[in-house]
Amino acid sequence: MKSISTILLTALLSTTSLATPSTTLSNHTITPMTYTGPITPGGEHISFTGTSIQEIHSQIKALNPDFELVSPDESSPGNTITQRSDSTKDNLICNIPGRLSETANTYWIRSGIKYLKGLEGKCGVSKGPASCARISCSYDSGIFLCNDNEEKLEVKCSDLAGYAEDIIERCDEGEYVNGQEFDTRNWNIVVAEDLC
Repeated sequence: MKSISTILLTALLSTTSLATPSTTLSNHTITPMTYTGPITPGGEHISFTGTSIQEIHSQIKALNPDFELVSPDESSPGNTITQRSDSTKDNLICNIPGRLSETANTYWIRSGIKYLKGLEGKCGVSKGPASCARISCSYDSGIFLCNDNEEKLEVKCSDLAGYAEDIIERCDEGEYVNGQEFDTRNWNIVVAEDLC
């Protein structure tokens, strides 16, 4: 009977931990992400808070069941912004050491990139230094936005997708990927395994 109770308690705790992001990225604190953007074409910007863009997408769909992600092909201004942000990209590291050293599944990271590209608003993380928000997570494959500035950071979600794409391009090991790309504006993107 004791072993059944232990198994049930372990299963319950495991289920609970799957719903929230991990608590540290080495010396970084993991906080909820924010998203601010329209949920109707040309509509006002509304703010949401969640553990990933997938969770926020569900919150948006609850308010507007007709909400659709924007196709990156339909949004040429988004492509221009991504090109402009390329000039602020800095160092890229593959196979990062520390707590987020495990690899993520490349397929699910690409899925997260589609979500980020499909939103017209801004993804945010609380003030730093050493503050990260998991901005995407599917099937234990996460994308993190980390802020080392002393004020809250908000970046167009579609711009962040380009950093995750760079990590896949340079660090992909076939089916799995792990890496971190820095921006000269004192923030970075991490792609790694995380429970979700």
